[in-house]
Parts: sequence; C-alpha cells; structure tokens
Amino acid sequence: MPNDQKPTVDRLQDLLALLNITSVYYVDDENNLSDIDFQVISGEIEKIYGFNKQDALQAINFDGADWDMPKEGVISQFSSEWQTLPFEKKKEIYVEILKISGGEEIKLDFERAKRVQEQLPGGIVKIMSPQQWDTEKTKLNELIADGEMALVLFDEDLSHAGIKYQSTKGHNLIAQVKQSAANNKVICSLLTHKISSAREELGFRDSLIEENPEINLQVNDFFPLAKERLDNPEVFADGIKKTLLNKYFETIKQHTKALIKASYEDAAKRVDSFDTYDFDQTILQTSLREGVWVPETIIRIADIEFENKLKERMTKNDYVPIINEQLKYAEPFADIQFDIPSTMQPYSDKLLIRHAEIYDSGDIINKLRKPLENGDIFQIDQTKYILVAQPCDMMIRGMGKKKGIRNAKVATLLRIEELDYNKKKQPDLAKAKDQHLLEYFENGTNKFGLVHFNSYLIVDIDVLDLCVFNEKGEAVIHFGEPKIDVSYLSSCWETRFGFLSAQLDELRKKILSVKEMISSLPKDHQTVILDEFFPKAVIVASNPLVLPIIKNDNLTTLNFGITRVKHYKGTGAKTLLEKYTQHLSRTAELHDFAAGETKAVPAQAASGATIVKKKEENKVVAQEITTQTRPPRLN
Repeated sequence: MPNDQKPTVDRLQDLLALLNITSVYYVDDENNLSDIDFQVISGEIEKIYGFNKQDALQAINFDGADWDMPKEGVISQFSSEWQTLPFEKKKEIYVEILKISGGEEIKLDFERAKRVQEQLPGGIVKIMSPQQWDTEKTKLNELIADGEMALVLFDEDLSHAGIKYQSTKGHNLIAQVKQSAANNKVICSLLTHKISSAREELGFRDSLIEENPEINLQVNDFFPLAKERLDNPEVFADGIKKTLLNKYFETIKQHTKALIKASYEDAAKRVDSFDTYDFDQTILQTSLREGVWVPETIIRIADIEFENKLKERMTKNDYVPIINEQLKYAEPFADIQFDIPSTMQPYSDKLLIRHAEIYDSGDIINKLRKPLENGDIFQIDQTKYILVAQPCDMMIRGMGKKKGIRNAKVATLLRIEELDYNKKKQPDLAKAKDQHLLEYFENGTNKFGLVHFNSYLIVDIDVLDLCVFNEKGEAVIHFGEPKIDVSYLSSCWETRFGFLSAQLDELRKKILSVKEMISSLPKDHQTVILDEFFPKAVIVASNPLVLPIIKNDNLTTLNFGITRVKHYKGTGAKTLLEKYTQHLSRTAELHDFAAGETKAVPAQAASGATIVKKKEENKVVAQEITTQTRPPRLN
C-alpha cells in the first residue's frame, strides 16, 4: 500500500460514508452456526457414492461406524448417531466428508465467513444467520433512519441453516428486500462461493436472473461478489465499491443502450434511403478512383449518419440530464481507490478493450483480405515490424489502365521492441524523437511496443502484398492451384493477384530451367546459384537479416516468412507516420568549433566510414563503424 494511502478499512469507511451507509448486514448460514442439519450430511454422502469414492469414508473418525454396509445402511447409521454428537464433532466430520465429496469450496466457506467482519469498518457490522435475518427484515424500514442507507451482503447457498434454506437462496432474500418498504434504503449484494472468481461475477448474475424469472430481479438490483475476494482485503473493498456504484452505472447503461439502438435504427433508415444514383456517384466511382474498398465507404457514410442521429437524439430527449444526475452521484467514488493486481480479471478486461481500440487483430484484417495499409504490423522470425507508408503509395488503382497497379515498389518496415510496462520510463520513451510508443501492444496486458526509427527493413512491396490473399496473412503463394478465395477480393485486388502470380510463375519456370541446367553440380553449389534468382523480400536492412524462402523441390510453393499479425489503427498510425517523416527530414546543425574540449567527435572519412576517436591508455584508436544505409524518404 502506498505510504500516502489510508488503511484499507478506513478507505472502505469513506466509501460507505458517501452514501451515508450506517449499517452493514452479513447474512450467511455459517454465521452463528450451532448445528448442522443431517440432510446436508446425507446429501454429501450421496455424492461420495455417486463418485464411487465410498472407500475414502474409512478415514473418518466416527466411533462405531461400519463403512462396509451398503449406502442406505451407512446413512441410517449416521442419522441415528448424528443428533447425539457435539457441534464441534459434527463440524469436524462434515469437513472430512467435504474433502471426499469435492466440496472444498464449502470448507473454505467456513474460513472466509469469519473474515467479513474483520475487513469491514467496526461498529456498523451486523453478523446474522438466515433465521436472524428473517426477524430483522420485518423491522428494517424502521431501523434505517430517513436519509441513511444499509448494505446487505447475502450468501447464496444457505443450506446449512436448515430444511427451509435448502430451497430458499440468497437471491430469494434479495427479491424480498426489493419488494419491501425498505427497498430504497438498502443496497444488496450476493457474496458467495458459488462464484469461483471475480471474472465470473457478472456472468453468474446474468444466468441467475435468466434462470429465475419468477423473482423479477434486474441487474441494477444487486451486485454479485465472489468470496474469493475475501482473500485480499483490497480486492474485497473494491468489490464493495463496485456494489455501491452498480445502480448508477446500470442506469447510465440502460439509457445509453436505448439511445444507441434508436440512433442505429435512424442511421439504418438513412442508409436504406440511398438509391442507385448515390451508389454510383457517391460510393462506387469515388471508391474505385481512390483505391478504397467499396464496403468501407458505405460503412463510413453509415457511421457519419449514426453519429449525427446520436447527437440529434441527445438534444431532443432527457438523456443528458438523467446521465448527469447519475454521474454526479458516482463521481466522488473515483477518488477512493484500491490496489488491484493488474492481471486480475475482470479488472484486466479494460486492457482488452484498450487494445481493441488501438489495434485491429490479424484474425480480422486477414480474413477480410484487407489491403496493405500504413500501420500494418508484421511478424518476421521472432521480431515484429510496422509498416510506415503514405496512403497514396499503398493505393491500388481500381479503374482504367492502372487497375491492379501500385506506383510504389518498396516499403519501409520499422522494428518493434516489445517491453514490459514501466511507469517511470514510459513518459520519457514517448518523448524520444527517434522512437514511437505503442501502448497496450500485447492483448490483455499493459506491455508496450517501442518502434525504433533507426532500425528498419526496406522490403519488396510485391512480396508484402502476398499477405493480403489468404486468411492467415502469410506472404506465401501456391502455383498451379492457387489457394485463394477470389470472392473475398475486390476486382482490383483480384487483378493485382493475377499480375503477381504471373510474374512469380514466370520466374519460377526460369529457376526450374536453370536448375535443370546445373543439375550436375554439387547440391550446395546449386543452392548458391539458384538463390540469386529468387526475389528478395528484404532489399536493405539496418542490421543484417537472413530471411530464407521456404520452398519445396518443385517450387510449387514459396513462403517468404512474413506474416501480418495486427494493424495499428487510425490516429495512432498517422501520428507514427508524421513523426517518422519528421525524423527523415531532420537537419544537422554545424558543429561548434569554438567550444572547449569535447568528447569524441565523429568525422566523415573519405571511404564513407565514420571514424570515432577515443582515448585509450593515452593512445588514439580509430574504430571503423559501417555507415548505415538510410531508408528512402516518404513522399
């Protein structure tokens, strides 16, 4: 816990004070437990026999037990002796039975139930059994003063409380509260071992509501919490926070969902009103002329219509005042925070959402056969690279004599270094002029990528285009029987594939011809000669890179070892391109010869190599560093 934070229980007290919660009830069948109903025991024994684990019962310390009897005899034997046993002995036997039946979560329930009182602020907690709650709820409205509120945590499984609670569950008790006069004074939660982890909480609630329509509960009536949270006080306290926020968010969500749905319907009607004239003039001709996929133009127009309708509806209904009212209640909660493990779900789901906002997955762009685009990210061996290119250079013309042709012959890929999140270093890395930060680079984590402008590949764009033609995004081509589905390709990209396929097939035939001519040479000599004929995916590299082509003997398949894995979206990709263009356009100032003694000064040697002078044991040593080939400027 950071030094400037209050203890967990004090922050939790501040949280409850925001809603003037003056009492917290915890209703659990493990609370004030003085007996264990034998029906609970017989149910667990039935499970043991069902799992064929009855031999394990021999280990239970129960005087006079004959475990060799049939199941009915064992249960009858237990039944006759059970009521004579002291409670602690009953509890001991029950725990042993749970170990055999697989009911470890119930055993853990005993332990976790004790922690609730420890982790809530003192003086306001009321620990109750279900029977005690039955009495308390009848006077709840009088017990909670006007202007005050109560929080009630119900266990879902109340079976240890007796026969009545074999069928009455925690959600039934919540439904009773919601139908009572105290409804508006009580916030409810289910705190249960039936939910295995925090990530399962909301799914559990959805299923419970769907499977029990007769109780008429809604998502804003209660918030479910896994008892697992009690293992970490910070996580438990944050669960209470989510419980208190639940009603506000669900109200916001319901109104927002209704607004979005109505606005989409309005936008769909507008799209439905488009006619053939619109299609020809506004969509088809402009898309083909600019090399844009026609569906993207249609979706773009639909998005414009949707956004307009959304704003229009917000001005005409009471959405804004309703949402603002809820936000004014909810905003103070943001100032009270708890320390949650960064990888814990569903908290880490925000990382998934953020990743999806910044990147398109390779599964999507490759299955849609999306054309190459600035921001496409490729995997080469164990390293990822990002494409930086002006949109006009990436464009494939869709009309006229240039249909299927691109002007650019090469493309620049910049190396991405994948790093663990570092809160202190992150801002400095983002400011570097020769780097670009890719946040939330790995899906579901806060790991980031660092694009290095001085580490690059200049690649043959024809080879890179091969990634477009298959759903795996691989730079691969199959001759004779091309494994592509042209139904996913626009006409210009189908033409483009025809060009590339024909060029590579002609080259393949030439290589096979040469291979036959040199067949008498040693195998390794043949390989050296033939490799010179194959197209080079990487033309120039800032650092040496060997990228062999994977091929079979008859050259029916060529795989260049490049795979498109994701796409860096919109504004981020544009910012990267602008930053890289500025990097290429930078100018160097003249050195200051009037300055005093300086460190080693680089000087340009006649050979084109850089000579670095440095002192080493009073000697001047010249160290030659190979000059890097600079990537082409982006026009």
